[in-house]
Formats: sequence, structure tokens, C-alpha cells
Amino acid sequence: MRRPAKLSREMNRVEGGTLVLTLLALTLACQKPLSINQPKGTPEMIAKRECVADLLMQGGPFQVLHRVSDIPAEVRPVFRKSEGFDAGADMAEPGAPFQSSDITDPAAPMILHRLRSVALSKSTCFVFYQVGGFGRGEVVAVFKRIDRDATVLLWHAQLLRAVEDPADLLAAMQNGEFRDPNP
Repeated sequence: MRRPAKLSREMNRVEGGTLVLTLLALTLACQKPLSINQPKGTPEMIAKRECVADLLMQGGPFQVLHRVSDIPAEVRPVFRKSEGFDAGADMAEPGAPFQSSDITDPAAPMILHRLRSVALSKSTCFVFYQVGGFGRGEVVAVFKRIDRDATVLLWHAQLLRAVEDPADLLAAMQNGEFRDPNP
């Protein structure tokens, strides 16, 4: 699969009116076409997905951590905006109780998200977490640091099984064990 030479959505508007070349920069960062077992989606989604696979195939090095506080400070505001909740206040630590189903337990905290792990490289952050409640599932959110002042959400997907590290995510992607968000 070849990437389009020029994408119409190469610039995304971010808060404050600043323009950031997100998709273009990320597409250019991915040097070769990849084979991911889910070719459906918009050209933009396919480019982002394949860029993540390329980052994973480069192998990091990734440091895998297991505390909510390990999510980098520059990722937290982007995470909050893209995922719709605060990773610090609204996410349980791995193994801690959380509201895992739509049946509420008065003794359990009303936190609907639980961290599995955070994988960090020099310019990339993978946040693997669980979502409870009615829409229970496994999720990955991938963030890319473009420069000192710009961190962007590169890709977000629902995983069809538990995944806790970059190598396992690559295997899940190659096996089609994920769903892209609705465009």
C-alpha cells in the first residue's frame, strides 16, 4: 500500500489558532509502506495507522511503565482533550478497582478508566488503558512529540484484546485485532 503523495488534510487547527503540520510531518516520518491487516478507512486514518506501525517496527527503545504518573506532563493536556477525561484524576492505577461494567458498585470508585501501561520512547508515548461501564474495552492512544512545544494525538484505537506493550500492539495490528475510531 502506497501513501498518498499529498494529503488534503495536512494541517490541523489546534487551540489558540496555531497551525501544526501534524499529518504531513507524521507521514514524512514514516519512510516505507507497511502491511497492516485492516486496509479500510480514510486515507488520513490509514496513514496515521501505518505511521504507528512504522514507529513500532523501528523498535524504540521503549520504556514500559505502570503508573498513571508516568504519563508525561506534555501528553496530559492532549490526552484530556482527545480522550475526554483527565488521566491523572479519572484513571485508576493498574490492578486498582474501577467501574469495570455498567453495574455500579457503591463500594467501588466511580472511575471508568484503568491504566494498563505507558510505553515511552524519545518522541512517542503509548497509553494502554481499559474502559469500563457499558462500552467496556481495551484502548490505545498514541502521542507524538513534534517539537518542544507540540505534542499531538497520532492514533487512537479500540483493541480487541488486552495489550500492554509496543511489541504486542504491533502483533495486534498485524492480526487486525483493533478498530479505528469512527471518522
